[in-house]
Amino acid sequence: MDAAIAGLIGSLGGVIVGAAAQAAQAARSRKWQIDDQDRTAVEQQDTRLWQERRIAYAAFMDVEMDATEKINWAWLINASEPPPEERSNHPVSQEASEALRLATEAIPKVTRLSQEVLLITSSDAVTQAVRSYNAAMRCFNPSAAHSGNPEVSEQGQALVLRLAQGHTLFVAAARKELRIEASHRPGPPRGRQRLLDNDQR
Repeated sequence: MDAAIAGLIGSLGGVIVGAAAQAAQAARSRKWQIDDQDRTAVEQQDTRLWQERRIAYAAFMDVEMDATEKINWAWLINASEPPPEERSNHPVSQEASEALRLATEAIPKVTRLSQEVLLITSSDAVTQAVRSYNAAMRCFNPSAAHSGNPEVSEQGQALVLRLAQGHTLFVAAARKELRIEASHRPGPPRGRQRLLDNDQR
């Protein structure tokens, strides 16, 4: 083999080694880019899911608080109703009937939004709190509330207490899942924003 051929082979070998090194570096860079894109996509998905949960949980809190207040008012106003023989066109009786109507209408809203929460949550505590509240809410009996029976009125007060406790459990579970602390304004991992401030109202 003469010197010219040896030089050519050496040059070609250097080109091949250099090209292989460049290809390996490009492959590594591409892998890093793909990994970075995957991480970004996961973070964006986590942030979207956090926001969807925040919105669903806040909406559920609004309707459950509204239902609790209306059920409470229905029991209170019906407890102050006059005797049945005096109820015809009595202002308190009319107000009591309206309170029962509003309480009854609030219940389907809670049921609908609770399904959204159960669909989107990954927290057993949130699931349990929603089911506990709904179980208590299903105990509301407009006919019993309208009876004027003191014993039934006591049952109504116990029901309202159960609803309030269910709300408290839900708030605590939602805060935990959303990583919300009462002492500051956090949010999703890497700077998400605070939700559920309206539970303090």
